[in-house]
Order: sequence, then structure tokens, then C-alpha cells
Amino acid sequence: MFIRRYRNDAGRRELWVANRDGTGARRLVTGSDVVAADWSPDGSRIVIVRSGSAPNTLQVWIARDDGSNARRLGSAIPGTEATVDW
Repeated sequence: MFIRRYRNDAGRRELWVANRDGTGARRLVTGSDVVAADWSPDGSRIVIVRSGSAPNTLQVWIARDDGSNARRLGSAIPGTEATVDW
């Protein structure tokens, strides 16, 4: 899993996954506001930190391992940068 940042589009950050050898890269979630992400211990889910809807806020999301069924957890918190560890 990696976060792709775009040079010409400041602030655009997408969550992608690829095979260990680098093949099969695909975007996991729609949106371009991913700040951080991590796998659950059993690999079945992903926790994602995204920019919140209000300026300078962050929002935590949980999704299935394929990026589907994403749901927001709780309310947005103040901040612009984060790390996440399941």
C-alpha cells in the first residue's frame, strides 16, 4: 500500500496498492485527500486518515481490504498531518 502524491496538483494524494513485485497497481479508494493509512492486523480492513471537509481538519475512515464499504468514524479532529497505526 502506498500514497501517491502528484507534483503538479499540490494536495492531491491517493491510496494505491500493488503486488510485492510492483505489478498490478490500482487505486483503492476514490478521493484525493489521503493523509495516512494502515492495514488491520489480519489484513481484512484498512484504516485511512483523510483531510476533513472543514479546513485544517482530519477524518478517520475504515474500509475493507479492497477499499470498498468505506465508512467514517466519529467527528473530524483539528490537524493537517498524521500517521496511523492499527
